Amino acid sequence: MPYLAARGLGPRGIDLAPEMIRVARRDHPGFDFDVADLRELPFGDASLAGLVCWYSLMYLAPSDRQAAFGELARVLKPGGYLVTAFKAGDSRVRRGGRSTGLGVEFDVYCLSPGEMERRVTDAGFAAVFWGGRPAEGQEDSPQGYLLAQRSSGPPIRAGASHPARPPADYPCTWAAERVAGESWPPSGRLRLS
Repeated sequence: MPYLAARGLGPRGIDLAPEMIRVARRDHPGFDFDVADLRELPFGDASLAGLVCWYSLMYLAPSDRQAAFGELARVLKPGGYLVTAFKAGDSRVRRGGRSTGLGVEFDVYCLSPGEMERRVTDAGFAAVFWGGRPAEGQEDSPQGYLLAQRSSGPPIRAGASHPARPPADYPCTWAAERVAGESWPPSGRLRLS
């Protein structure tokens, strides 16, 4: 939040868990935080310039994903950006929280890059940047990063065609900028160290 505010933006935070909101308010006084649900966002249509979903979409059950991605598209202004980080995997559910020692467990879905692109495309976004890296240290899955831009038209509905997909070897140690109309793999790969 301070990083975004220092760049002239007016960030607001939401979380489904009241305790997370309490901690956010304690750690970042002066910023707005509210309990809210990604499936029913408390913002007006096309009211936000950008969205950051940093490791938050991986908690959505498959049955909730279409509604959540639709809500992200609904509240974002045409041309606005969605940036997300996620644990990359095969979309199967895993049980998380045991290692925290807090006695809390939750479902985590390590989403496949193909599903992430399909979800954003169905909601009316175009992927403009993909990045990824292998698991490091005690991480149990690779990490994925996606920047998508909201189209200027109405959201694309589920079942629409998807002309491009992340490469089969994603996520690996690369990032690439997506050029309109270019198919995967993109010609401009960058090795990350």
